[in-house]
Amino acid sequence: MERNLEARILAAYIILLLLMCTVTTSTAASGESSTITVGKSGAVDYLTTNYKTDSACIQAALNAAKSGDTIIVREGKYNLVNQVSQQNKDLCIIGEGDVIFNINTGIASQPAFYIYGKKIDTEYLAINAAKGKTQIVLNDASNVQKFDLIKIWKDVQWCPDDYPQQKTGEMYLIESVSGNTVTLNQPLIRDYSTSDNSVSEIYRPIRVQIDNIKFQNCDSTGDLEGLALRYCKDSSITNCWFDDNGQASIRLFSCFNVEVTGNFISDSNRAGRGYGVSIADATAFVNIHDNQIENCRHCIMSGTGKFKALNRDIIIWNNTLVGSSVTDANVIDAHPMTIDYTVTENTIYPKPGFYAFYDGTLKSVFSDNYVYGGGGVKRRGSVDDGQHIIKDNRVEGGTLYQTAGNGVGDTLQIISNVNENSVYGVNLYNEDYRNVVIEKNTFNSLSVNGILLAMQPTTTDSMNVTISNNIISNAQKNGMYLKRSNANNKMNLEIKNNTIKNVNLVSEYHNGIYLVDTWRANVENNFIYDEKGTMYLGIRETGSNADWNYIHDNIISGGSKSIRTVGKNTICENNFDPAEAPVNHAPINDAVIKGNISDFLPLIQDSRLREDSPGTVFKDVPYIDLGGMDGVGAYRNLLLFDLSEYDDSDLIEKATLSLFWYYPAGIERPEDTIVEIYRPKSWNPSYVTWNNCDLNKPWGIAGGEWFGKNNVAQGSIPYATITLKGSNLPDNSYHELDVTDLVKEYVSGKYENTGFLIKARTESGNYVAFYSSDCGNESQIPKLKVTKKTVYETITGTNDNRLREASPETVFQDKPFIDVGGMSVGRYRDVMLFNLRDYTNSDIINATLYLCWYYPEGSSRPEDTVIEVYRPASTWNPNYVSWNKKDKDIEWSTSGGDWYDKNSVLQGSAPYAILTLEGSDIPDNRYYKLDVTDLVKEYTSGKYENTGFLIKARTESNNYIAFYSSDCGNESQMPKLILERRM
Repeated sequence: MERNLEARILAAYIILLLLMCTVTTSTAASGESSTITVGKSGAVDYLTTNYKTDSACIQAALNAAKSGDTIIVREGKYNLVNQVSQQNKDLCIIGEGDVIFNINTGIASQPAFYIYGKKIDTEYLAINAAKGKTQIVLNDASNVQKFDLIKIWKDVQWCPDDYPQQKTGEMYLIESVSGNTVTLNQPLIRDYSTSDNSVSEIYRPIRVQIDNIKFQNCDSTGDLEGLALRYCKDSSITNCWFDDNGQASIRLFSCFNVEVTGNFISDSNRAGRGYGVSIADATAFVNIHDNQIENCRHCIMSGTGKFKALNRDIIIWNNTLVGSSVTDANVIDAHPMTIDYTVTENTIYPKPGFYAFYDGTLKSVFSDNYVYGGGGVKRRGSVDDGQHIIKDNRVEGGTLYQTAGNGVGDTLQIISNVNENSVYGVNLYNEDYRNVVIEKNTFNSLSVNGILLAMQPTTTDSMNVTISNNIISNAQKNGMYLKRSNANNKMNLEIKNNTIKNVNLVSEYHNGIYLVDTWRANVENNFIYDEKGTMYLGIRETGSNADWNYIHDNIISGGSKSIRTVGKNTICENNFDPAEAPVNHAPINDAVIKGNISDFLPLIQDSRLREDSPGTVFKDVPYIDLGGMDGVGAYRNLLLFDLSEYDDSDLIEKATLSLFWYYPAGIERPEDTIVEIYRPKSWNPSYVTWNNCDLNKPWGIAGGEWFGKNNVAQGSIPYATITLKGSNLPDNSYHELDVTDLVKEYVSGKYENTGFLIKARTESGNYVAFYSSDCGNESQIPKLKVTKKTVYETITGTNDNRLREASPETVFQDKPFIDVGGMSVGRYRDVMLFNLRDYTNSDIINATLYLCWYYPEGSSRPEDTVIEVYRPASTWNPNYVSWNKKDKDIEWSTSGGDWYDKNSVLQGSAPYAILTLEGSDIPDNRYYKLDVTDLVKEYTSGKYENTGFLIKARTESNNYIAFYSSDCGNESQMPKLILERRM
């Protein structure tokens, strides 16, 4: 898309640079072009003093000009009391100095300055014209010429509810004419048939350049207009100035390839109209850039005009656009009769409550814009079959994307945007998109939800929604609120790899992820945490139609609860802090809850030791402290965590103690605080004090006995240390100490687990305090996180069978090769099964399938081989499986194998893994890798029965290749599955 945009912009610049030459060249046959000068005085061709009005003077110059002439308007103010217009002439009209057209025509809804070409003919189609073709056949093309414009439409209403008069159509430049056959500059977007009364209008366009003229009207809310072009091509409006043209400053009707650049436009605010630049009646290829347009109801609008056909291929880039406060004042507006609408690299200032782009197009891109003080894109209800991309924008103060009605669409992509200080980040309500992708966005400081998705599909067709890799912070309600409004719809919902932090209000309706009536949602690998402890639930699921959501491998930290569900869900391999098991409110629904763990180990006790209170037990205070205060004494602490779940120290990769520093707030200390960790002697949390380690049992040394890392009593070599500079202020965040060595000594049984003794290296003028386990906020208590080591394990000995279309009943169980792709005799596929019974989902980090490629040796292929891995739809028997059958006397539903794709779509096209071997690549007898982690984890979690892998090529013609099988006789070449897993 970026390369196409750059090419279109470059082409537009070339057109602009050549425009003067183009105008002159186009009239060479009728004689030399000339220059006419209009002015108030001096040596000019037309003096305003010679005419009753300035309007009459300028009109006379236009009438006298030949096609291809240039009209120079000298500096001065010209009062236009009548409309000035001209037809069928290529013209350059250029202001010299400060030229002002002061408009007071009094003609409602008519431009003061109007230049237009000519409508030539109207003809019906002689035969049907097909989508994607560049030729149409008319009943009579005798009046049609090369470089004419042709508007084609059919008697089918495109948007009958909103625009009942609109027909379905489009406009093109004619490249050539042969008899009654007309060749267009681009392929048709739709089909046109004679049965739909498909009609064509032919226009003879002119070329126009308007430069450096000020159009000053008299009423910013009235119904007067400035400049209009109709039936023009290869034209431009540059360096002009428009003010108070209430209904419209610039109008483009049925134009082709127009440049609007370097203009200043302001104050077009007529109620229900009010356009800075208005594009209508099948205008195509408009490049609007480097303008400043402000205080217009719509700075730029693509509308329907009177009737018939799409506006298309419009680029709006690098403009400064400022909205208005009048009714419906969205900065850029596009009606449903618009396609290929690109809005990029603009700086946009909508007024609060309005939007940068009110999008009713069939296909649009909104990218790399800066939007301040209002929303980004608002989708108007319309008939819509296109693709919409919202990418790399920054929106401050308003919702990035909001719907305005029941839209119907194919694809919506919202990618890599930043949205701050808004009500919502994305608000998709009552939309009917078939594919939605929301990924890599940042949403911050939201007064309601980060992402609200309440789809209301009108059919039961599958809907694919992916929400991944977003960062959502400081939402007042939910990080995400996701609802399936139609219980019959099969919504495939993927919520993966998102970070959600700080849901700000405590309520059962304020959660990290809130699922309502979702069906088979995959909620995977999200990090949900709350530093303030105000989140009610990490993940919440409700609704009478909620069923079989798969919630796994998420990390939930802080907040009141972890996960609460009501339906038949699988909840496994999640990590919780605090370590609270998921709650299922309807156990009769047979939710699967297993294998969930907490990386943060349970804290048994933390106790203060205070020198100035040597006999006092401090075990329930909300803080722990260390260092020293002059005149008071020293402070130390003891912490004890439960390590009983670990029995092998070799499994431990790392152990980290985290302390949340909060005091003394805003105050520096005279000395640095060097925090140190030692191994204490045994102590009793119920009785430990500065003087005693247990009831009536004193420490050998007051203040606690410990061992250093080298096992020296009261030693000075700590197990871990960090330094808090005296100039550093408490930051209300965690500070980490690496206590791996001490934890491994405890787990190995080398020493009894007596916890940690925490003290400062020196204890004077350096007092600090951390929150304790009794602070009342789980997101601030001391934490011990243990990370397990990982290992790689290779599984071989697979069952692998070939499926050969040309031998549909033959079982290929013990061949030395497996193969994919196709040749003249047919297609080839494979099924493969590895034993995964000894593994659980929590073990597995990555899974990779290795295949050794050997054929066709030394030979390239006519086509690339794109290898894909799917999940076989059911078990298959290695003794009987073939192209037609999966078991003895049991056929596949579809010959060649039944499979599910990654979205759980039967015979779907979204593979679990993919590998491309280009046709020019030659087999090299080495392994090639496919990442099958997601599928293996689904098997080992119990989400699906292990039916192995179905391996095929995306296309299956002229791209045959073969790999060694498990029966090749050489273990170094067999298929293998390598698992990276936790020990």
